[in-house]
Amino acid sequence: MMLCALVPVTGQAVLAEGTLAVEGVPGFVRNRIPALTGSYTLGPLAGIRVYAVSEPLLFDPAVWTERKAGSYRARYTSNRTEGQVWAVERSVPMREELNDHSRWFFLVRCAAGIPEPVCISFIGAFIPRTEFFFSSARRLQDLSFPAVLDVRVPD
Repeated sequence: MMLCALVPVTGQAVLAEGTLAVEGVPGFVRNRIPALTGSYTLGPLAGIRVYAVSEPLLFDPAVWTERKAGSYRARYTSNRTEGQVWAVERSVPMREELNDHSRWFFLVRCAAGIPEPVCISFIGAFIPRTEFFFSSARRLQDLSFPAVLDVRVPD
């Protein structure tokens, strides 16, 4: 709980690294799933990493549970190594050139020690802005995460 007191009620999450193409996403056994990734800092908190995956993902119910992340239906898993991992499936209206890439899984990994309400608030800011950025892209290489997000962290 101490970390929550350090985070401002309203803050900006800043993209510190990314948008990068990688292979491998958290929450699944060792894998080579292609994804875009980036990392954000929020005030004094580092360790929020995001992933965007456009291919189907299969969620093992022994590992993932269904949860609410604000207004989003999400899948959730956590462990000491990866921290919390939230996955939200979205249908994004893409430009005609990228119509085949309209189904996305957005994964948010919050390092151990970041309170769950902070992760949920980040998700609430990250997903709609990222959908907007993705829907504006003309080519896969143009896909990018927003540089700054306004995150409202609950008291």
